[in-house]
Amino acid sequence: MTDSRVWKEETAYLSGVTEALQTELTGISRRFERGITAADEAAEESVRQMLERRYRLLRRAEGSPYFARVDYTEKAKEKIRIYIGKASVYDADSGLLVTDWRAPVSGLYYDGRLGPASYDSPDGTVEGDLSLKRRLTVEGGELRGYDDIDVTADDALLAPYLSVSADTRLKDIIATIQAGQNKIIRADPRRPLIVQGAAGSGKTTVALHRIAYLTYNMGKRFRPEQFLVLTSGSFFLSYIAGILPDLGVEDVPQLSFEELARRYVKTPLRLHEPVETPGQDGGYKSTYEILSDIDAFLAAEAERKRSGAMPLYKRFLAQAGYTEPRLTEEDLAPLLYLRIRASGLSEPAVRHVVIDEAQDFSAMQLTVLQTLFKKASFTILGDLAQGIGVSGVKDWDDANRQVWQGTATVLYLQKSYRVTIEIMEAANRVLDRLPHLPKGSAVVRHGESVGYIDVWGENDRADACVKLIEKRRAQGHINIAVLVSKPSLCKGFARLLRSVEDLCVFPSKDGRYEGGVCLLPAALSKGLEFDSVIVADADRYSKDGLGTKLLYVAMTRAMHTLDVLYEGEPPF
Repeated sequence: MTDSRVWKEETAYLSGVTEALQTELTGISRRFERGITAADEAAEESVRQMLERRYRLLRRAEGSPYFARVDYTEKAKEKIRIYIGKASVYDADSGLLVTDWRAPVSGLYYDGRLGPASYDSPDGTVEGDLSLKRRLTVEGGELRGYDDIDVTADDALLAPYLSVSADTRLKDIIATIQAGQNKIIRADPRRPLIVQGAAGSGKTTVALHRIAYLTYNMGKRFRPEQFLVLTSGSFFLSYIAGILPDLGVEDVPQLSFEELARRYVKTPLRLHEPVETPGQDGGYKSTYEILSDIDAFLAAEAERKRSGAMPLYKRFLAQAGYTEPRLTEEDLAPLLYLRIRASGLSEPAVRHVVIDEAQDFSAMQLTVLQTLFKKASFTILGDLAQGIGVSGVKDWDDANRQVWQGTATVLYLQKSYRVTIEIMEAANRVLDRLPHLPKGSAVVRHGESVGYIDVWGENDRADACVKLIEKRRAQGHINIAVLVSKPSLCKGFARLLRSVEDLCVFPSKDGRYEGGVCLLPAALSKGLEFDSVIVADADRYSKDGLGTKLLYVAMTRAMHTLDVLYEGEPPF
């Protein structure tokens, strides 16, 4: 029930914040009109960039400058009202009106319960009493509603945020950060951090918010360009590219592992599809054994003139029994390691590395990265249930011991905020084939039952997909994915879906997904989310470990509806 007194009070405060925000925006515009003046050109450019970043951040916040309020009384002091939003907002007379969500005191909203509460500040722990915790809904510069709450993790409170479209939710989770997620965001960066998170638990957005938090609170130690976001493939990077700028953090390098290796090897690389080499263990290039063999090889080569990383690596492969070496993705990590060891290469400019979808990295790859970025701290995020890389990590505790000698902190996010209960239950039934893997649980949000459709032949399969796309579009769903089991199937199946308007087919030339209906292989969908998902050929996923995980990945991309097509035997 809305209290008229509270509504009047909150409306008046919002009016003051809006006025202050607009005043600052106008002031920045006028400074640009007059021209920026400083001691020299470098100083002028620095001021210009700072003002441009501030202007963009305020513009993003102007329609919804804050989302929460807490009333807090520090010991022996007066009670203060703290409004929390995307960016701080100041008034010349009243001072700070809105506190940035990254500020230490904002942790009271995410972690604190009513009653005695504390938060960690640069000067130490602050003790006090939390008397009000209010969620505020502000849209288009107007107050739409409020709720006085005790915790932020109540499923009913999250429901309005989880029912929106995929791209809206991805870019704006600040108001819904949960205590477990907040613990990761604000974790001590001096220790390696490993996060095991279920599908849809917010691993990626939490990792990016962690970067925003660290740049805000430890700007002298962590500048945006000193971070590196790394993942197994470039397609996923294009999907998340806009999130950091939306959080007010720009110029953070984001690379796939292949792009990173090419950058540091400094040799043109032509990669081939993996092929079996007679007499060789197919996993050799992903093991620690190859690293020790490279060390021994370089020690033996010490007397010879160095001849570049690629010639050295080819000589190493020849000695290892690869008579006709054809480089594949498996060679990237050992080649990079050889380059590091041969030249003494290290990268001190990078201070913090965030590795997403880390379950598809081998422990050897992680070791190579730690060797390259000796002075950097690491945040590692992944889900063992989505490990579709043959040589990927199988156990985080083992990886912790092998790479960081057990010094990393391991945290868990097992609740999925993406999928409905019906979708998670269906995906977990597939995962029952691999009982040793961690399963996720969905928040209390119900939706349509998962649709299972038995098809007969490719034309029937395609017709069913077209009808489902039309149905989901009619329901207002925008981002819809048709997922197939193998990349080689995309081109042929796309021809059968030619009647679908504005269909995007991947892999595409530019490798970008900007919304709408798309057709892509399940492996490329890892890390993405869609309003609706159609698993077009569930019958083609093998029932071994890899096939099971890949089908699980495909099913857990769906936020609201999931349809599973199969021919013959049901997927479980």
